[in-house]
Amino acid sequence: MEIPQPKGMLTEAPAVLAQRTISAWETFAEVVAAIDLSGRTRSRDRDARALVTALGTWPDSRGIPELLADAHAGATSTEPMRASARRLAESHAEATDDEVRASIAASVQQTRDWLLSGDLEHNGLLPTPSPLGVLPMGTVVHAAAYQLAVTARDLIPAGAPPQPSLDEIGLGSLIDATGAVAARSGLVAAAVAVGSRTTAGTEVFDGGWTTTFADNDDHPAVLAPEEVLLDLAGGRADFAAATRQLRFRNPRGLLALAPIVDEIPELPGGPLLRRTARFARLMSGFR
Repeated sequence: MEIPQPKGMLTEAPAVLAQRTISAWETFAEVVAAIDLSGRTRSRDRDARALVTALGTWPDSRGIPELLADAHAGATSTEPMRASARRLAESHAEATDDEVRASIAASVQQTRDWLLSGDLEHNGLLPTPSPLGVLPMGTVVHAAAYQLAVTARDLIPAGAPPQPSLDEIGLGSLIDATGAVAARSGLVAAAVAVGSRTTAGTEVFDGGWTTTFADNDDHPAVLAPEEVLLDLAGGRADFAAATRQLRFRNPRGLLALAPIVDEIPELPGGPLLRRTARFARLMSGFR
């Protein structure tokens, strides 16, 4: 009998996956309640309203019901993340502040209801299309925590208070999603992100991956405060400016993950992996 390969937190710690994902959404809702929706953000061309609207639940958004429907239909592709964000921001540009905040409350409720209903156990492993390609349903839902963490940081100029707990959850979500994409690509790799408060690592092998929250001295690692890692992963920070806070352990080992950067242009962590690969080749004498 063939033993199923692990699918990261989805099979190793589904209750933890659910709790962390719900906590991320609840914290993000608190952020949205505290900000000026007409305020500026770290984005050059989008205000707070546009960033928040893209993450809300609307009649024309793609939420958990749509993820499930696509999974059952065998769909293999979906709208790119940036295109979806632009479309939703444009179609709901006239929404009131209350309506925008209600859309986030609806996302929180939808996520909580599904994760606590028991359906994660029954349908969590169903492959469904996402901006990262086809991945298990539960992994896709959990991956939203990374986007919430990055967006919350984008909203700081609009009055969002720093959210260290959300940064930690987002970093773990990023690592889990990276493991999922690498496993789908058939890679054999390992990586650890070591923050100042939390650590998250993944090991990929035989089409499966594990996600842990402990360091492994044998694995390649990127070390920096959580907010620096998130900003670099999301392309929000200048790599050269962040080097004082950034350290590597066995950066050449991180090259094993490089193929997924070319495979998925919108890969979370892609900017950090690209820079890491360049650094590793430089340190190895590659040209």
